Amino acid sequence: MSDSSVYPLDCGSWRRLSERYGSKETAAVEWMDRSLNWCFGFFHDEAVLCAREAARADPAWCFPYAVIAHARAPNYNNAEFEADDVEEAKQAIAEGQTKTGGTGVEKQFLAAQAARYAAVDFSDCSKAAQCYKEKMEALFAVAPDDTEVATFLVEALLQIHPWRLYDKEGNPKAEAVRARVVIMDGLGRDSKHPGLIHFFIHLVEMSPNPAEGLPSANFFREPVSYVGDNSHLFHMPSHLDVLVGAYRDAIEANKKAIERDRKVVAVRGPKGFFTLYRLHNRHLLIYAALMAGCKEEALAAARDIYDELTTEMVAPLPDWLEAFKGVYLEVLIRFGMWDPILKVEPPEDPELFCSFAASRHYARGIAFAALSDVSKAREESALFETAVSKVPSSRVLFNNSMADIFGIAREMLKGETDYRAGEFESAFAALNRAVERDDGLVYDEPWAWMVPVRNALGALLLEQNRVEEARKVYEEDLKRHPLNVWSSHGLRECEETMGEQPTIEMPTTADVKIVASCFCRLSKCC
Repeated sequence: MSDSSVYPLDCGSWRRLSERYGSKETAAVEWMDRSLNWCFGFFHDEAVLCAREAARADPAWCFPYAVIAHARAPNYNNAEFEADDVEEAKQAIAEGQTKTGGTGVEKQFLAAQAARYAAVDFSDCSKAAQCYKEKMEALFAVAPDDTEVATFLVEALLQIHPWRLYDKEGNPKAEAVRARVVIMDGLGRDSKHPGLIHFFIHLVEMSPNPAEGLPSANFFREPVSYVGDNSHLFHMPSHLDVLVGAYRDAIEANKKAIERDRKVVAVRGPKGFFTLYRLHNRHLLIYAALMAGCKEEALAAARDIYDELTTEMVAPLPDWLEAFKGVYLEVLIRFGMWDPILKVEPPEDPELFCSFAASRHYARGIAFAALSDVSKAREESALFETAVSKVPSSRVLFNNSMADIFGIAREMLKGETDYRAGEFESAFAALNRAVERDDGLVYDEPWAWMVPVRNALGALLLEQNRVEEARKVYEEDLKRHPLNVWSSHGLRECEETMGEQPTIEMPTTADVKIVASCFCRLSKCC
């Protein structure tokens, strides 16, 4: 594919300043622009493919080899080194070091990759991350006006504490403070830089003011075709949308991302880590749809995931992919679809689909409890515990372990079952423990527990006429999930029951009638 005019994907319209490249070969530069665009959108396999084409177009140029090594390194979403990737990167570095072509910046970037991989310790990836950050700081010191150097430095800074950029009080860690300075300086030169915007979204999404990133994030939305087929970048604004209650915007952003995913799969096939990003786009669409009360859109996307995650698809990356199958059950629970839950078949391979097997027993237990069949709910609880014991500790749903997620499920199931058994104090104690566990999850978008525990807790408190307690529950949930239809409805119920004028407008996004904050509530409140 050395002809740069024959390329089936659209990497986007951003281009590095041509004078900063160490090659005068037009085709090589074109391939490297593509490679960098894909790097900034975390489609690293495609970035490697394009960098290799750049190397073919200019055999003397060192820079493509540096980018290959970079693309095979850990990143913000995957902090671990993989043996095959390390081997490929080291080979690229060795070959790059034999090349004479390239600017001083490009050669120093290659040297930074060499230092990073020389520090690889599979048992402690932080050593290489720290080494690389220091090398990028040194490179930035000699090229402070190079926006791509700035972008790679920001990425190195964020990887020191991926997804943990702030302490529990919301104070940024030192690397986050430094990253902000570099980002703001870089955006001052290039306000639409795809890499800087991508990392700016990650920087502010955990901050006290995520809306700060929306003006920049909006460059990734249509009708601006700035990012081409780079689906992950189309998706990125939704990380902020859900934090400010703009659930419809999040749904639309991910629909556009999913359209691009389909094109990429048609060209490259459904393989590699890109599969996780495709799942992530649908996962966040589902989460936004749940918060907005959009049943049909949530169901369609969840069923799509459920059907796609076959044995053939999951087997290469079970720890990363398998847990997504259970998202379908979360949607059924959210909308009180008890009979469909009870019709979901057990997995044919319960060892491979072990977390789904456990999630199915959890969902069945919740359904039986809502149907007031306490005996069967308790049977499912016992089956749930047995299934959980068979889930390896390595299973995750993106940033959170399934062990931690099932810790919430355990308390939820006890709370719902005890409640229907008339053991109200035990039930509320369990649900409050579930709230604590839910709040204690590692930050992620979407949040790993997709149906907020407070929705159920508030609904059952209202059913017991504990209105003031329910009100506090809903107010706290709305701080965490602004404008979600479920707690918005619950808070209005509380205010009306207390004879107060409603203080909150009901969102109009739902395609179902919202009668309670959780379908587990069987009667009108109070």
